[in-house]
Amino acid sequence: MGSRIVVTVFMPGLMGFGVCFFLSGHGPAMWVLASPLLLLVLFMATLAEVHELGDRFLVKTSFQTRYVLKEDILSIGNSILEDVGMIRPKRYIFPWGAVYFIREWSAQAHRGKSPRKSSRN
Repeated sequence: MGSRIVVTVFMPGLMGFGVCFFLSGHGPAMWVLASPLLLLVLFMATLAEVHELGDRFLVKTSFQTRYVLKEDILSIGNSILEDVGMIRPKRYIFPWGAVYFIREWSAQAHRGKSPRKSSRN
């Protein structure tokens, strides 16, 4: 899938800049037509990296790192997109309600390292 910083920062930034640059001289109708592209940019920027740490999951996004207890998770499954998983928690998690994560990033992390445990929730 690629490096985490490329997929969550550089690609969405370049795509967002490109859409805004090309639509800057156009009317609102073109912005409405481009809104799915802007949603894709936002979705890419919010993809997470998830790691299982005993009784909780560590969820890392570009904006925040949080711990989600396993007992607070309703389901874990696949999303519509290939290689993108989904965790549906009992409580809403900003911005989509569920956590969408790249399986490859989550599988490769912590090899040869022991993750730090924290008492944060």
